[in-house]
Amino acid sequence: MALKIVCAAFGAVFVALGTAQMIVSYRRVRADIYGGLRDGNLKPKAIRRVLSALSYALCVVLCVAVLLFTANSALFRLTGKYVYLCSLAAKSGSMSYIHPSLTLPDGTTEGFNTFDLVFIEHADGEKLKVGDIIAFWCGEEIVIHRIAEIAEREGARYFATRGDANAVADEGYVSEDGIVGTYYGVKVPYLGGGLLFLGSAEGLSLLGAALYFCVISSVLNSRLKQAEARRREVLRTAAEERGG
Repeated sequence: MALKIVCAAFGAVFVALGTAQMIVSYRRVRADIYGGLRDGNLKPKAIRRVLSALSYALCVVLCVAVLLFTANSALFRLTGKYVYLCSLAAKSGSMSYIHPSLTLPDGTTEGFNTFDLVFIEHADGEKLKVGDIIAFWCGEEIVIHRIAEIAEREGARYFATRGDANAVADEGYVSEDGIVGTYYGVKVPYLGGGLLFLGSAEGLSLLGAALYFCVISSVLNSRLKQAEARRREVLRTAAEERGG
């Protein structure tokens, strides 16, 4: 807890100092423009246009990512399930290879490695079979393992699971209500580690700081362009008066 407080304080100081430096630089450049020290550089340059476009694009991407992450998390917390295709991060290597004692049915989907980003879709409990990979609740954590056995009790289906790399099956059975979704068969190597980081307090703080600096840099850049436009207008007016 103390470490998180120290990191938060350090981050706040970093943001404050970064903001102050950007404002100082902005005022210096603005003063140079009005003082005529940058008249030779007032024409828009391609590189600045590209940087401006990238800044706006990054802002849009970050905003969309935050909205999607928030909506996805809110829906998951309300329903306990994913009702559409979504992504989860593999937190362990329990599906990274096939244990010698495990024999899989033909045509089953291969597993994934630690920190892979795997895609989960809504699971129909009646259609699940041995060999399918499911995501399910285990306490307060989500585990992604393969179905090793299916049992029916009083008209309900229960699933015994096992990680491909584990020597034994998981303890107990998973009910249909405990299933989050089924593995879609699509993974992105190592990207899940980034997702786990962004889902942490540190990752969200970094994302917020990046978004903040993108916004403030775009605003300051826009004001500099306005100052350049006003400077051009002043020079044009002065030239017209001298010519008149």
